[in-house]
Amino acid sequence: MAIHWLTGTAGSAIRFSHEEAHSATAPPGGPTTVPPGLARFAGDCQSIRRFAERDHANIVCWNSHDPEIPAGGPHDARGHYAAHEATGVLVGDLRRFVTALT
Repeated sequence: MAIHWLTGTAGSAIRFSHEEAHSATAPPGGPTTVPPGLARFAGDCQSIRRFAERDHANIVCWNSHDPEIPAGGPHDARGHYAAHEATGVLVGDLRRFVTALT
């Protein structure tokens, strides 16, 4: 990513991937139990729920925000950079996720 290159942090960012690839520790044998949530926006990769459910036992939230929905709706999203382009939608999604955890 450009941000790693421009800030001089590419080495530290790739370190985790390198260590994971060369680890002697076996990958988990079953689904995780940490409660995940997903918010997919326009431009993000297409998430396939059945694979997510295979790997994660406790999915709390799963939301796909569609840019084709008229502006101002609860699922209005304007692109891949949701934090900048659909801030309200992303914050609302995060709030619903945290509320679902309690």
